[in-house]
Amino acid sequence: MPSIFFQETLPFDELATLSQEFPHYDVLTECEDPNTWSTVEVLYGNHLDEQQLRSATRLRWIHCPSADTDALCMNEIRKRENILVTLSKGQNVPQIAEFVVGAVLAFAKQFFHWPQVPHDPVEFWDWPLKETIWTMQKKILLQVGLGEVGSTIVKMANSLGMKTWGVRRQQSFHPYCKKTFPLSNLHSLLPVVDVVVVALPRTGASETLFGIEEFNLMKRDSIFIVVGSGGPVDDVALAKVAKTGKFRGILLDAYRHPPPPKNSPLWEVPNAILTPSVSSFPISEEHMSFRLFRKNLRVFVPGKINEMKNLVI
Repeated sequence: MPSIFFQETLPFDELATLSQEFPHYDVLTECEDPNTWSTVEVLYGNHLDEQQLRSATRLRWIHCPSADTDALCMNEIRKRENILVTLSKGQNVPQIAEFVVGAVLAFAKQFFHWPQVPHDPVEFWDWPLKETIWTMQKKILLQVGLGEVGSTIVKMANSLGMKTWGVRRQQSFHPYCKKTFPLSNLHSLLPVVDVVVVALPRTGASETLFGIEEFNLMKRDSIFIVVGSGGPVDDVALAKVAKTGKFRGILLDAYRHPPPPKNSPLWEVPNAILTPSVSSFPISEEHMSFRLFRKNLRVFVPGKINEMKNLVI
């Protein structure tokens, strides 16, 4: 009997209801025995290495409960040419936007430097760090990537009084951006803006958008933040430029080759915070992903592949 393997913990009643509706599937919540992989036709999760894929000879569909495919061997999956991949989009978007805007505020108000202020009362009161505090009013945030996450970040930034500009492949109207530009204008924008946020989908193209040239173009004392995909960012180039003290703050929640190794130059970058892809936390309890999965399963079983939602491949 084919099986559906759930890598993510879901309420028992939801799994029981699924078993009743699709009795021709075994529902698995663990797959420690390598032989069990040969029964898996559907995977609900985002962890699959090449060895597991080789064992999963019956696998035909993977549903990721988020947009994070970093732990899936996507290149090998594509080579099989008979495995569908769907994503749950829209889940935890507010959490990601809060994470980004919170970092912008923390860097703007120099929160990470105040613990270094001398404890002497006179020096404490007159410490020059206070002269470097930003107000958000009229600071320009450049949002690279205007998908669901990028749009929500821009919307929150507007509420702080920031000027919000957006960059996408082709220039077009955006309801929350004061201005939008095509990607070809990126170099002319970087010397002007105060905050650059890169929020691109992990399944998108991974060509380098930010390298030595782009970081050198950025304004001194600017803020650089990456969530979603780290593929477009040359982190070695970022570390090299950042070591000059150019940036007010750097927040990396995504990496070209996650996680950064012990000897990564990123660990030595001043004013930088590295986080392990936590911008989407806490995970939503609404189980939107499971509902989408169940709808897709209803059309997958009779072979109506063209009706499945959020297909990647």
